[in-house]
Amino acid sequence: MGIHRHTGEQVAIKVISRSQLATSSTMARCVQRELAVLQLLHHPHLVDLRQVLQDSQNVYFVMEYMEGGELFQVLSRRGKLPEDEARHLFRQLTTALAWCHAHHICHRDLKPENILLDKEQKHVKIADFGMAAIQSPDALLQTSCGSPHYASPEIVRGKHYYGPASDVWSCGVILYAMLTGHLPFDDDSVSRLLSKIKAGRYIPLPSNVSREARDLIKSMLVVDPCKRISLDAVLAHPWLTNKSFLGSDLRFPDSLPLHPKPHDPLHDQDLRRPVIADATDLDGRIWETLKVLWRDCSQDDLLVVTNRHDIRTNVPKLTCRLLQQRAWRQENGRVPFFKLFIQDLIRLCRERERE
Repeated sequence: MGIHRHTGEQVAIKVISRSQLATSSTMARCVQRELAVLQLLHHPHLVDLRQVLQDSQNVYFVMEYMEGGELFQVLSRRGKLPEDEARHLFRQLTTALAWCHAHHICHRDLKPENILLDKEQKHVKIADFGMAAIQSPDALLQTSCGSPHYASPEIVRGKHYYGPASDVWSCGVILYAMLTGHLPFDDDSVSRLLSKIKAGRYIPLPSNVSREARDLIKSMLVVDPCKRISLDAVLAHPWLTNKSFLGSDLRFPDSLPLHPKPHDPLHDQDLRRPVIADATDLDGRIWETLKVLWRDCSQDDLLVVTNRHDIRTNVPKLTCRLLQQRAWRQENGRVPFFKLFIQDLIRLCRERERE
């Protein structure tokens, strides 16, 4: 935790050793990707990156501080949550995740440790995007990542997978833990644990869990990702939308309004226009971020993609627009201005690879 000397604002600081970045190209690439993804986030229930600082020894990610701690700590202390409280927090989690998926960002490491709460423990923010990936609709991911207890069967099996469906599985495990106080898949033996996940054999829900909650969890913990409920359907599920469960506005004055299907920014008219004429037209920080996220693409290929008119699967162009929006917010004082250090990280990574 850090405290701003002039304003007294408390912040959380992630400290990354420069010596580790210099000796591990893998770590350098992971830090590059995490910083790139953090720049794209702009939602009330996603952690906000305030500044990036560096000195001779470390790089510092300065982020907002959530005084209520982790959801994991809350569950460890209290056990299960009442359904109305779990619903309130779960709605925030899924609407934030829907924003990510609409912008083709997959978290891939959702778990209670990465869900933070405010002081009153009424509002959550998703944190730790170190495993996050940008996924085009026409491509599958292949990196096996995340915590075993929350990993989807397709990841456990080592198959290529669709990130949003895998995130939905993790949300199902989280909701189960919120309503019961324990995990659906658990075993002292890792091999037996993985076998249970592959088969979708979770511990039966206790009788006090409502029928609607049971149905939602059952729909999320489906082994076949093609048959698993979508996040849009989760948001429209009766457990989240039924008025008899939501109660009156007086009971839930702080809850967000229910979101319809997230708007897909790929269909905006703004995206139909070319982004840039050439690399010199684009802010250097934005250009370096695009090269980090699409490190296998040449500069010429990125220029072609970001200037294409067809936008059906043009995720690089959408990402460029999000970065430009962030730059606009910075210039207009909506978020504190900070200088990015992606170029420095890229240099360290490339030097290590040449060695």
